[in-house]
Formats: sequence, C-alpha cells, structure tokens
Amino acid sequence: MPTPSSVAGESVSSAPQALTGTTLLRVTDRSNYVSHVALNHNRMTIGRGDEVDILLESTAVSRQHAELSQDPFGRWWVRDLGSRNGTKLNGSPVTEALVRPGDVVQVGDFRLSLSPPQPRIAQVTSSTTYGVPTQEGEGDLITRLGEYTSPKIDATHLQAITDFGHQLNVTQDEGERLRRLCQLMLGAQFRGGTAAVFRVPRDGSSDPIVRCGPVVAPQWRQPMPPVSRTVLRALCDNPEPILATNYGGVVASNAHVELSTSPDVMAMSVIAIPLKFDESVIDVLYVVFSPEYGHADWLALAALAVKQFQQAESVWLHVGTIREYAAVERELERAQEIQLRLIPMDVRIAGMDLAIGFKPCHWVGGDYADVLKMTDGRVLLTVADVCGKGLSASLVASSLHTMVHAGVRAGKALEPMVAELNQYLMEDLKGESLVTMIFVAIDLQTGSFECINSGHPPGLIIDREGNVREFQSATNPMLGIDEFPLKAQTGVIGRSEWFALFTDGLTELLNSDEKMLNLEGLEKGLRDIFRASPDAPAAEHAAELGRFLDAFQGRRAAADDRTFIIGRLL
Repeated sequence: MPTPSSVAGESVSSAPQALTGTTLLRVTDRSNYVSHVALNHNRMTIGRGDEVDILLESTAVSRQHAELSQDPFGRWWVRDLGSRNGTKLNGSPVTEALVRPGDVVQVGDFRLSLSPPQPRIAQVTSSTTYGVPTQEGEGDLITRLGEYTSPKIDATHLQAITDFGHQLNVTQDEGERLRRLCQLMLGAQFRGGTAAVFRVPRDGSSDPIVRCGPVVAPQWRQPMPPVSRTVLRALCDNPEPILATNYGGVVASNAHVELSTSPDVMAMSVIAIPLKFDESVIDVLYVVFSPEYGHADWLALAALAVKQFQQAESVWLHVGTIREYAAVERELERAQEIQLRLIPMDVRIAGMDLAIGFKPCHWVGGDYADVLKMTDGRVLLTVADVCGKGLSASLVASSLHTMVHAGVRAGKALEPMVAELNQYLMEDLKGESLVTMIFVAIDLQTGSFECINSGHPPGLIIDREGNVREFQSATNPMLGIDEFPLKAQTGVIGRSEWFALFTDGLTELLNSDEKMLNLEGLEKGLRDIFRASPDAPAAEHAAELGRFLDAFQGRRAAADDRTFIIGRLL
C-alpha cells in the first residue's frame, strides 16, 4: 500500500511517545493506514514529486499539490499550489486557510490533521534534586513487556483503568494527574506498596528528581526502599516497561533485572514504566509490590494504566493547543480591527486622484497609511511600518495615527510634527518601538512637495515616458532611536506624473524561488503599469499593482502586509 514519507521530516508508523517539541502531521490514506510526519520546518510542500517535503504517493495528488506554512504565532496554514484536484479543509475546497486542531485537510486520497507539539521536558538541575536514595544491582538480564505472553486481565481491572481515564480527563492539574496514577497503583486492583514518579537524567549526570510521591499504601508498613540504579539505567537505554525482583522461585523465572536489596531485608518486585521522555531526561513510574505480584499480568496492567495516562496527557495538551490558538486569534482579530480603522480605503481629495492598497498577511503588523488635509492647504501623505507584529505593533500604529492627526489639527509644520512624534516614541514608549515612516506634503496648486523619510523605503515618481525619480531615502534614521536634526527634501511633482509610497512588504516580497522583488523590480512593475494606461484612474492602477504583486509572489505565502498609496495631481 502507498504510505506517506517525508524528505525533510521523519515519518513513523504510530504516534511516538518521545517528546519531540515538534508538531506532527497525522496522515491517513484511503485504506486507513496512519503515519506521522514531523513538521520540522516552517514551510513544507506536499505532493508526489521528488522535490516535495511530504511525499504522498497517489495519482490523485499533484506533483506539488499544497503547502503547509507556520506563522510567527505557531499556527499552521495550508495553501493549494494550483493542484489538479484541489485541496479541501473539512470537506470544503480552499485556496488558503488556517488549520486548527481537529481540522482535516484532504489532499487527493489522503486526510491530514495536526497533532499538537509535545512540550520538551525541562532540564534536570541539581537545585531541584530531592535526594532519592538509589542502589546499584548486580544483575543485568532484562525481560521487557513485549516478551511476555498475553496476561490474564479480568473485567474489574479494565473497569478500574477506564474509571481512571475518566478521572484524568476532568483533572486539569498535571501534578494531580500524576498523583492519581500513583494512587491507582496502590488501589485494590493493583496492590502496590509504594509508588512514585521520578525524572531521571539519561546520561546519569545527577540523581533522580521526585515529581510525585513517594505514595505509600495504608497496608504497606515500610518506606520505599532505595531506587534501583540498574532499573533506571535500563529504562534510559531502552524506554520500555520492565520488571525487577529480588525474590527467587517461580516468579523470578520471568527473567528480569535483579534488585540489589536483599530479600532478607524486604522481598519485593518493582515495575518501572516510562511516562514520557526526550533525548536528555525520562519520567518514570516506579512501583514497589509484594513479590507475588512480580509477573507479566501486573506489568501488563500497569502498562495499560500508563497508556491511559498518556492518552489523557495528549488530550490536555490538545486542549492547551486549542486554547493557545483561540487566544492568538482573539488578539489578531483585535489587532486587525485596529489596523483597518487606521487606513482610509476610500480617499477623496479635490484636485488629486488617490488610491490606497492594503493586503494584510495572516498575522498583523504595524502598517499605517493616511491622507490628511493640512491647515496650510497642503495634503499630507504618510506611510509607516512599526517594527514587530501582533497587537503591540498595531497599538503603536494606532498611536502614530493619533499623533499625526493631532499634529495636523494643531497646524504644525512638517518638521516639528515629525520631531515631536520621534520624541513621543523615545520617551513615552521608552525606545522599544522603532518605526520607519515617510511623510510627503504636497501643494495641490503648484505641485511642490516637502518630504521627510525616516528609515523608510523611498517613494517613487514616474512620468509618462517611464522615467523614475525617488523621494528622499537613507537621510534620516528610524523614529524612536534617538534625537536627530531632520533633513527634508523639496521638489515638484508634475501633473502628468504618478507617485507611489509603500512599505517594505512590497520591496521585500518573495516569490516561490526565494527571489526578492526589491526596489528595482517594483520600479519596473510600476513603470509598466503607468506607461500602459497613463490616464487610467488610480483605483485601476492600484488593482493592477495588486495583480502584479500576486503574480510575482506566486504560490509563496505572504510574510508581511502589503500597503501602498498611489496617486497624481489633477
């Protein structure tokens, strides 16, 4: 049967219990065979071609069918790459969409869904060690759970484990879930004497940490004996459930790790089962039993209970991921509302033909564009880009909007208004918000302009013949860094000339081949647009510019907002 594989990620036949810190893509084919692919890059292509990251071998899948990409907030998006049969999300065709936990992406005969990323276990440090007593054993013969015959488990055992699973599903605190696991081992169905959960460094560099317990059963009148280093070392080498005992006879014939504690001191059996692990540490359930329970049935029962615990941990991790997605989406919705309020999309100024273009990417940045009438009769055009993304960047952009409008209403000249804005960013926002911004004040009667550019891409002026001039650039530093004397540019815009102001979301746009548009590419695109229809309205030119940018971007997802103002004098 065809099975998915990954070029850039590792494909496995079932969900691993090792903590990888990486989101897994669950892949189910039409025969319901399930595999998992690690999404270990923030952009991964899906298809049946040799060059893809996630290979799905089926004629219903295009060579480059779709793409999964991760945004700065850790969310995954799916984009169809112009596939022959299309890409569906929860049964509906999509071109590009956010993939939430529980969503199903259909690519040809395959169903894809996200498994939440597993948290990496914190490193063991000596300051968190609680002095767990340990002893070295002499034996090293190990028999693991898979080597035993089928155990004899009755309905009461299964019911206890089922009830345990229900309890875990309503227990939000991880520490309490661990305590319930230890208590289960001491209950009537398991008959354990003492139970604990240890965190063990796999390289043996320090003693185990107690994560839970030791919990002692009421009928057990002895403290937990020293923990066997041999048992822990065996688990670190191969994290599978194992059994150890110091009791001879029939029970000992199960071939296990030999415990160092003498049976004259305490006859006992030990079950040790990994709960979760990564390359550096392992969490271990360690249970001490009376010797008569040191056999395959009890090891299988404990392993089954641990499997129930692990499933509950996955559920709670899934719940946490959903909550994180919801929190991010709420923040982005608020930020998008702020951002959209800042940009006037329908601008009408007598004597000018203007259009504003704004295409946000999946997340929000701090792009800001505005057109205002100044008290001296000029029209002020401004475009800004706040460093950073998310709600904080849009809040800074909102404050820029407020400051610019307040300065214009107060009748301030351009230079003092920009200087005051810079002071505000330095003092009130404590220099944490850096902004690139271009201001162009235009006299509608004469076409004369004054421009101040603070670290922003230069605006362009293009005549009918395609000749290009640039507004000021690389003269003043970004706003919010330091005080500096501003230098302004003056000049004249002819009535047959078009002008364009924009953010670096245009000049730094990448295509599918990782090639950047750059200022030269944007100049050429604008020159071709204006020369083809020099008298077309600004709205048409804005639409044509959007199509040009989309064509250049191709199948690649946007990494930044695209914001621009284009216009001319009438």
